[in-house]
Amino acid sequence: MKKQNKEEENSKEDKEQENKIAREEEIKTQNKTLKNVMIFLVVTIASFAAVVLLIHYLNSFSYEEVKFDIIKEGRIILYNTKFPVYSSITGKQIADYNFYLRNDPRELEKIPFDGVINLRDIMVLNITEGLNCDGDGIIAVANFIQILENFGIKIMKDPNATCDDIYGRYNFIRVIKGNETRINEFGFNGGCYNFVVKDCEILPVTEKFLVETFIKFKDGKLVK
Repeated sequence: MKKQNKEEENSKEDKEQENKIAREEEIKTQNKTLKNVMIFLVVTIASFAAVVLLIHYLNSFSYEEVKFDIIKEGRIILYNTKFPVYSSITGKQIADYNFYLRNDPRELEKIPFDGVINLRDIMVLNITEGLNCDGDGIIAVANFIQILENFGIKIMKDPNATCDDIYGRYNFIRVIKGNETRINEFGFNGGCYNFVVKDCEILPVTEKFLVETFIKFKDGKLVK
């Protein structure tokens, strides 16, 4: 009887030991599974974040510290930048004003710009005939005027005007045909520019001037 009891006790202890080992193995398996799940979640989240950042990087860039977003409107690609708009009454920001270009600002770097941006409250814009360029001339002038008017500049056309060389009371821009698309500033007081257009590149040359304006005023603000 004692021997039988001893065998039963040993059998019970063996089963308890087996159960203990089984529980430990189960815990190890659960821990391993949990660890694998956590690793999977971390990798998934990191991959998602990387994809989001990559998409953002591919659709935005900075040029001379001015941020541009690439916007696709059907087959048309636009380059958007924003300037904060502040209330002239409260001084608080009330919105962002969006500006859009048709040309990649980085590509416009190849257009020579001999001079500096020197804007005044009034600008005379005269364009040589024959620069409609299948509608590009209309688009270029309309966007040019709209953007600069939001910088507080009054733009007009005056075929009889010339560079205000003595007093520098206004900007004078003359858009003319030439053998190389470029911009050059002239005049004793500056602020007068020739926009020289080759092969109907009126959009690139006007947008080159706008990009240089954005760069100069990148830390500025618009007041409405």
